[in-house]
Amino acid sequence: MEHLVNFIIWTFTLLGITTIVTTSRILCPIRTRIQNIHSSLGSLISCPPCFGFWAGIILSVCYQTITGSTLFDAFLASGLMWYLVTPTEE
Repeated sequence: MEHLVNFIIWTFTLLGITTIVTTSRILCPIRTRIQNIHSSLGSLISCPPCFGFWAGIILSVCYQTITGSTLFDAFLASGLMWYLVTPTEE
């Protein structure tokens, strides 16, 4: 049960960080400025799966690893952010 709770905390933390950085109105001017300075970095912080990958690495190192592997945590984070944050076309 403890592992499930840690996974839920990890997922919601990752979701919050990724949503704020990649889609919030508050950081829109910063994202635009970074995009104008360096297009690749601007793309990174505007893409939920891309940013989620790096945020997954940071969470894995700073908080705790969910799967036992930092790299697998990063791939898991990227997939979760693709599923949870990326808008779908209907």
